[in-house]
Amino acid sequence: MNAIAYCAPALLAFSLQAQTATVTATGSLDLAWQGGGPTQSASQTVTGATTLQVSTVGSATLTLGTTSTLVLDALSPPGGGWGWWSSASGDVLLSFTATAPIAGVLRLDIVPACIGGGPPTIDVEDDGLIEADGGPGPTTVDVPVVLGPRAIPVRVRADTVNFGGAT
Repeated sequence: MNAIAYCAPALLAFSLQAQTATVTATGSLDLAWQGGGPTQSASQTVTGATTLQVSTVGSATLTLGTTSTLVLDALSPPGGGWGWWSSASGDVLLSFTATAPIAGVLRLDIVPACIGGGPPTIDVEDDGLIEADGGPGPTTVDVPVVLGPRAIPVRVRADTVNFGGAT
């Protein structure tokens, strides 16, 4: 079961000068699971493109670039008894900047997994106003932006839980 959130800036340059857009990221990726014992977990601090993987539990991957993507995949829990579960989550702050002003659209796409976890959300400006959420199905929202030296923060949060295919 995976949840996917994309942030892709479609940029239209104002001037003919060479423009450089930059995407950076901070935050964390987490995996957790339980089966036949205490809850176990693994975490990875995000300082750019990052992958966290536990082969029997799942993975969380953040890619950065023209399209920045957070993909969470919670596999069926190892073993498979009653109450066994695995989860993957991410809380990432993307930062979009440019060397000179570039007008464009920030396209936000969400493809939610089963809603065993919370729905994925994307918050442009990290101000608490959610521009895109996973709701009942895939979501696409276009947000007009002007990239420049002032960073535009975009918070992406998602988590998914797998109860052995019972979600």
